[in-house]
Amino acid sequence: MIKIAVENWIIPVIVIIFGCSIPLLEHYMKGKKELALIEKGQYKKLEKRRSPEEVAKYVFLGGSVVAGIGTAILIGSFGIVAEVAQWLRLGGLIVLFIGLALLGSYPILKKK
Repeated sequence: MIKIAVENWIIPVIVIIFGCSIPLLEHYMKGKKELALIEKGQYKKLEKRRSPEEVAKYVFLGGSVVAGIGTAILIGSFGIVAEVAQWLRLGGLIVLFIGLALLGSYPILKKK
């Protein structure tokens, strides 16, 4: 029987839950604010739409930064001998591949 200590998985689960809930909460609150302004008749769409070229530029920039952070975490984790190094490597790989996915979507967005 495999015994899994609570401290090995509870922190990542909490971080993932809070990390996902913050943007969702912000989106929900923005919608509530817009609905209240619509009901009062004061709603004016202030945000302008970004051009596809501008979106592609920001996706490329964000992908480069995220891939760089993931690579740094991954390379840095090899210098650590502790048990936590395996979690750092996993985190580094996840962040690296998110960055690579953003970089991979750049040519698709640039064509639009």
